[in-house]
Amino acid sequence: DNSRQEIATSEVGDYRELLVYLFYPVDKNVRGQQAIYFPHLKEIEAFEERFGKNSFREGYGKSYPLLSNMRTHTLENAKLSAKNRRYPVVIFSHGGGMPVLFYTVIIEELVSQGYAVAAVEHSYDGATIVFPDGRIITQSGWDKDSERTPEERKAFHTSRIKVGAEDDSFVVSQLEKLNKGMLTNSSKQFKGRFDTTRVGATGHSLGGKIAITACQQDKRFKFCLNLDGGLDAGATYESVTQPVVGMYGYRKMVQKPNEVEGAFLKRKASREKYIENLKAQYAGVPSASRLVLIDSPGFSHFSYYDFSTAQTEVAPWRATPEQWLRNKQIILAFTVAAF
Repeated sequence: DNSRQEIATSEVGDYRELLVYLFYPVDKNVRGQQAIYFPHLKEIEAFEERFGKNSFREGYGKSYPLLSNMRTHTLENAKLSAKNRRYPVVIFSHGGGMPVLFYTVIIEELVSQGYAVAAVEHSYDGATIVFPDGRIITQSGWDKDSERTPEERKAFHTSRIKVGAEDDSFVVSQLEKLNKGMLTNSSKQFKGRFDTTRVGATGHSLGGKIAITACQQDKRFKFCLNLDGGLDAGATYESVTQPVVGMYGYRKMVQKPNEVEGAFLKRKASREKYIENLKAQYAGVPSASRLVLIDSPGFSHFSYYDFSTAQTEVAPWRATPEQWLRNKQIILAFTVAAF
């Protein structure tokens, strides 16, 4: 994006660059090369040795063999389906520090229902990415949060969300060019095939906040879905004129074995305050909007990832495989229904 200086680096003339994966429907009888689930894994693994020998591999534990060998239901460079003349578009944004392809299950589900999905790697805010020319970009600035004052932390997060929302708008502009056959070196098969009058934004965690902000700033987005992304304290969705939907896990509080009454009540009060704050954020949104709270065993902020065991072997939020699968089904059904 030659209109935006990259603020995550100090290099003059360094403009904002994004890696975007474009997913789209294909016909059932199409055959081709199944896409690798995690491209450039070896390059990223080698780069992450800066955190210690085998740190990347060990971070994924028992998930790593799956991560390194798995292929997806997506075919690379396949022909766009002839079933529909045009396809509506969804822009998808990842959570902080996460690769956007860690949401391939959600993305493929939307595509299977007739959406084209542009999955955006927000440079310097997600995981390590490898550009086609071999340059490696990794998360920057987020590790300084512990050194910042609350005001500085809020300013940093707000600036990154703003950049992410501008990324989403830029991707829509590029897709409009692609749709008109005006994007340099692009495939002509996409010309006229996307319905750029029907564009939505969604994302998880940080990506959910980016989606909402994109709606606030760009009226080309007709709908925004926030998957478990909170706003900054005191912020609301009042300035959004499009319908917005938020989805959050909300387990009813149960007193743990051997938990004293006072500790349980304090924990319960904290959770109720969180929910009241969520409801306050959604006050004043357009009438078609929804705030949905999911009460399901094992449901957490981490249920949205493709891997139930990704990045950690022992965690307090760990769901059983059965719980994880049910929660993933809830997420997929709700996402499709929302759009």
